[in-house]
Amino acid sequence: TRFRNVTGVQTCALPIYILLGLNQRSELLKVWESDASLRPGRTQIMTAAARGNVSEVERLIAARADVNAIDGSGWTSLMYASGGFKPKETIMKLLGAGVDPKARTTMGQTALMAAATPSIYTSADALRLLIDAGAEVNAIDKNGQTSIGFALDRILDASEYDFPERVEMIRLLRSRGARTDLPDSYGLTALDRLDIERQQVTTPVAIQRYEVIRKILTAESSSPSRN
Repeated sequence: TRFRNVTGVQTCALPIYILLGLNQRSELLKVWESDASLRPGRTQIMTAAARGNVSEVERLIAARADVNAIDGSGWTSLMYASGGFKPKETIMKLLGAGVDPKARTTMGQTALMAAATPSIYTSADALRLLIDAGAEVNAIDKNGQTSIGFALDRILDASEYDFPERVEMIRLLRSRGARTDLPDSYGLTALDRLDIERQQVTTPVAIQRYEVIRKILTAESSSPSRN
């Protein structure tokens, strides 16, 4: 099961991944590189979507591939595309073919959560496409996580290259009504998680980033929640 918390142990009322400084969603980045034979139910269009192979996605759509098929964990081609290579281009093709932007995995995660999960291919444009297509901004998975929670993951440690795009993603989610007061399975809100991460950093750059992100999270959303 993907998007799974690398935890299960709780110390001092905090998830172990926070105490150890781990990325709770590190498994997600392995999905795109895993062999299809190790992913029960993974179809050709899922593999093409994950790899950002737009021409192959187009060919498979023309050949009437089922864009809404699910693998053994409930992943659709749109979820693979959202967390894969060239997400914007691939998402556009799949949405045009009628893929469901509100579909959920067996753990309750969505394509928007996949798109919000940090990677070198993270794109605010991908999030915008999904939200405009009807993706639920405040959908909650079985761990109590929302898309903005995924987007915030380890943000103070983001690379200099990635940080501006991630800030844009958070601004976008907030402008579309993303809530910051929803507690996860540990009772932590998005603001709580950011404050905890702040306690783990000491560099001026990280502290400045914290102030930037917290200001965005505490500003009144400019759009009513859609969910």
